[in-house]
Amino acid sequence: MSSLANNVLLCLTAIGITFYLVGQNWALISAFVVDEDCRGEGIGAALLNAAEQHAFAPGCGQIELSGNERRIRSHTFYEHNGYEEKRKRFVKYAGQQASIAEVLRIRL
Repeated sequence: MSSLANNVLLCLTAIGITFYLVGQNWALISAFVVDEDCRGEGIGAALLNAAEQHAFAPGCGQIELSGNERRIRSHTFYEHNGYEEKRKRFVKYAGQQASIAEVLRIRL
């Protein structure tokens, strides 16, 4: 989604939904940006609300997003909009995976 004023992008979001055969679906907001000059005007709240409606319509049980630890103002915004902080997260980067032979040797 985006808002345009004078052909300038003011905000955007990207949301992905994971569908499960059993249990509840869940959504991940992977990008959420509002131009700094437009913050505090309700644009972010409206964009977040639209993303939530998009996620909850197909039955998602939760929405997740992450933010840089330095972005305190963003954290306050998310909390004000009903999100709670959960700290534990695991990440694996491309190129760090073991080969099948290495995995089999480890298990022998």
